[in-house]
Amino acid sequence: MHFIGMGVSGGEEGALNGPALMPGGDEEAYKEVAPILEKMAAKNKEGKPCVSYMGPEGAGHYVKMVHNGIEYAIMQEFSEVYNLLRDVAHKSDDEMSEIFDEWNHGLVEAYLSEITSKVLAQKDDLTDDHIIDHILNVASYKGTGNWMLEDGVALGAPVTVVAEAVMARFMSKQTHLALKNGAKPTKFEYKGEIPDNLVDEFGKTLQLAQAVAYAQGFQQLTMAAKAYDWDLRYKSIAQNWEAGCIIRSAMLKDIENAYSDNKELMNLFEDDYFRNLMEKNLPSLRKSVEFATKAGVPTPTLSAALNYLESIFNPNLPANMIQGQRDYFGAHTYQRNDRPGTFHTEWYEEK
Repeated sequence: MHFIGMGVSGGEEGALNGPALMPGGDEEAYKEVAPILEKMAAKNKEGKPCVSYMGPEGAGHYVKMVHNGIEYAIMQEFSEVYNLLRDVAHKSDDEMSEIFDEWNHGLVEAYLSEITSKVLAQKDDLTDDHIIDHILNVASYKGTGNWMLEDGVALGAPVTVVAEAVMARFMSKQTHLALKNGAKPTKFEYKGEIPDNLVDEFGKTLQLAQAVAYAQGFQQLTMAAKAYDWDLRYKSIAQNWEAGCIIRSAMLKDIENAYSDNKELMNLFEDDYFRNLMEKNLPSLRKSVEFATKAGVPTPTLSAALNYLESIFNPNLPANMIQGQRDYFGAHTYQRNDRPGTFHTEWYEEK
């Protein structure tokens, strides 16, 4: 007897038009049902079915879990850029709808760009206002983002954007504090000059932040593959997500290409395309976070994406201070940057 465990993504549309399928378990069992699954699955732009064998044991469900964590992250990034457009650039719902639609046909071609534009354009049957302005500002969740974060912590995976996206949903449940206290006590209205190209900067910010969400997800997959002895096929995973699922986007083709060039890639930003994207768009991400701070607009995932990029290629992070502190109070020892070995210092007593 053979068993398959399979993750499925696509929502209502996927159920009707074909989902992205992520089967794992016994490979012999997968081969038996592959023809059926290939007919069921969504097809990418090249006509390839969005299904392939993920790996043994629970690998299929694990890949689906990471998909959902990435989904949490990118959705939160979109919501923060929406907030910047609304509260910093002072765009109307219809103007924002047009902006996201324009990005969907260029800078950020993605299913979430498409539906964000449609959500912003939708009128309310009850009031004739835009429905977005009457949706309660509380985000629900089913827990899959939490699961990815839990295992990411166990693996030591720096999935900071996913973590902030999960926490943002928790924070949205704290609206009773705002309702109880009235006006936001930390409210700050930015009165400085708004650059003419600020909307373009927000678009480049979203493009790069989306790349960080994917990079962190794939980094966790590489760490899980090593920890659980799975031969995950990252190029196939990217291809599986190119249609039928919530995080489908044009960028997944770039990810597929990156793993075609180097299947041992540990971080997407080691790839030339993503390294160039980072260097080109990082100033925009910095500027967006700067304007958000000046305007008192929270950007937890955009800030986390910025901090991640500022950190991963930085050889001078202040972890040496943490190690010094740990050795001081707990004799936890440290390593040096000028010679091999493990060291402990007899620190001066506090005065």
